[in-house]
Amino acid sequence: MEERSEKILGIIIKEYTQNSEPVGSQLLSEKYNLDISPATIRMEMHSLEKQGYLKQPHTSAGRVPTGRAYRYFVDRLEAKENLGSAPEANPGLKSLDQKRVDHSLRETNDPRLVTQQIAQVIAQISDNLAISGILDTGEFYKTGLSGLLDHPEFQEFQAIRQVTDLVDHFEDYIDRLTKKFDAPMEVFIGSEVPLRRLSGGTVLISRYPLPGGMRGLAAMVGPVRMNYQKNIALMKYITQVMGRGTF
Repeated sequence: MEERSEKILGIIIKEYTQNSEPVGSQLLSEKYNLDISPATIRMEMHSLEKQGYLKQPHTSAGRVPTGRAYRYFVDRLEAKENLGSAPEANPGLKSLDQKRVDHSLRETNDPRLVTQQIAQVIAQISDNLAISGILDTGEFYKTGLSGLLDHPEFQEFQAIRQVTDLVDHFEDYIDRLTKKFDAPMEVFIGSEVPLRRLSGGTVLISRYPLPGGMRGLAAMVGPVRMNYQKNIALMKYITQVMGRGTF
């Protein structure tokens, strides 16, 4: 993707993530110093729409990012991180949030307590649904449903049913989620989610060691319109802390 198109797409993603409102060319022209005419912005947006990165809701002249746009953004984010020299750095996570994670996971040898603390801190920082558990025993802790349902995407009846079904039957879906990735963490966006009922959302999932040699898993469930930089950094930081094994 050309630099100008990528910049415009990034701004649209930022605006839509923050405000959950379709983004128009006039807003981009007035709010951002792009050094191009409104007509050129409209042309770029039309091109991005033809490529499948933007779509136009029926009731608006503005555009919203598609799952493909968010996937492009996440892949670019990963590529930039891989070029860095400090794997422990988490530029997307505020130092205050890192301290909250450290405080929540400090010095405990009880894997069940750690599991609860992981879910709680994910939900508190992300305002999304958090599920964490012990793979060896099949015990899972879930919290943050009310925060998830505050998002506009999860206020319609069908979306609420899908999420509550996931909460009630998450243990039944573990195999479908875990067999889709080999890395310590994976991001499933929209149609990539291996659960058909949740194809309108995003799932971040990670694995890590627990005290006593047990295996842990955590999942964050939120809208496709989420702050990926922050939430990916959060999940990675938790995985790093657990990987140190300082129990």
